[in-house]
Amino acid sequence: MTNDRVGGLPELGSAQPATTAQSTMTSRAFIVVTRSYHRHGFEPLRRRARTSRSSTAIIGRSRGDDMNGLLEWALTNAALAPSAPRWRAIWERAPELSPTELAELDRALAHWPDGSRVAHAASLEDGPQPAHALVRRLELEQGVVDAALVRAVLGSEHTARVSSLALFSMETQLDAIRVLADAAPAALRELQLAGDAIADDASEILAASALPIRVLTFEGATTNRSVRAIAAGTGLPALDHLQYHDVQVDDEGVVALAASERMARLGTLRISYAQVGRAGAEALASTRPSRLEHLDLGLNHVGHEGARALVASSALTSLRSLHLSENRLGGPGVRALAEHCSLERLAELSLSYNQDSNRLLDPDSMVGTDGVRALAAARWLRTVERLELAGNAIGDEGMDALCTSPNLGGLRELDVADNQLGSRGVAALLASSVIDQLKKLRIELNELGDDARDALFDACEARGIALVA
Repeated sequence: MTNDRVGGLPELGSAQPATTAQSTMTSRAFIVVTRSYHRHGFEPLRRRARTSRSSTAIIGRSRGDDMNGLLEWALTNAALAPSAPRWRAIWERAPELSPTELAELDRALAHWPDGSRVAHAASLEDGPQPAHALVRRLELEQGVVDAALVRAVLGSEHTARVSSLALFSMETQLDAIRVLADAAPAALRELQLAGDAIADDASEILAASALPIRVLTFEGATTNRSVRAIAAGTGLPALDHLQYHDVQVDDEGVVALAASERMARLGTLRISYAQVGRAGAEALASTRPSRLEHLDLGLNHVGHEGARALVASSALTSLRSLHLSENRLGGPGVRALAEHCSLERLAELSLSYNQDSNRLLDPDSMVGTDGVRALAAARWLRTVERLELAGNAIGDEGMDALCTSPNLGGLRELDVADNQLGSRGVAALLASSVIDQLKKLRIELNELGDDARDALFDACEARGIALVA
């Protein structure tokens, strides 16, 4: 299981930065999304495409070139599609530019996402430099992060526009959090703390602060104490996204959050890879009416009773995305979800790998054909644009039920990887209208057969579908 760093939840249909990598299938002109194998979510890591070098390639430049040429090179790359390799190339040469040239380059980079304009701890060895004016995200992943370092960063005009700060170092000190909380830099919108033993103490400081952050993420070494502190705190007035991943948080923390005034103000809540069970899910379902649009409880154990409570909740009717992958739902859970869901705005649903490990000898421990057939018959599915069902043993019959459903008219992204599919499942997809709607399809880890795979490739190429197979 991959333990990826988490940031804001991906927006539905958001594109990831392109790379200069060429497709390994040179005879195919359509885009193939490649990804590391991780079950939680359908998040493209990079794209491989046959595109012209002039539109995507980093333009190389040697260090002996004149400054006017260097600026022109940097501006040319800044105008192209954002990518990590392109940013690294720009950032490496940025110290050679004058303040005036840096200001011009900064304006040219305005269309780049803040998260792509990143610098690391090593760049601060001599303190913030003029080139840091280009940076919007700082990742302090090593070394001592103390009050002096944070003061230097916050007090410099060169880093005044940093909007995202990630404190990943195991040597982050609590005094650094106090300085950050007291300074409340106006540009800061996102704060991440990962692997910090001080996370619980830091939560209490942050919860009482006036920090203007919209996104707060904790990862590792965090307990219910942190959730209780954030829930009860009267600070963080702009907080909209609260995220916990790979943490020691269980129902106690979720119950406290669900009962708080903070809950009513959140737009996104993610508590994934934790120990949230039925009681936590039911507490969220019975909270006061909220504006919550994105709820991610992936890699927990809410079970079918907890899932049923969530989808039938009158307090969560604003939900647009619901992630319940790896929650031991089994067949009963998905059937209950299909029957009782009242989420009329739901656009994204993730139910991957939902075998009920408490009932391994029961055929109903898997979602299976019956579970997906019940799901396909649900009228509320008509608003869903992104559906993730990987690893649920739906088989060819389940695929046929999906493809013949009258309720998938809005579907644009489908994940049916690792589902015991064969050529009949592919035939059902190709014979349906679903294939004409899709923008992305993930169907890897299935024994499709060469003929069916080729037919699928041809169909996706003709329609411009991003395919993982």
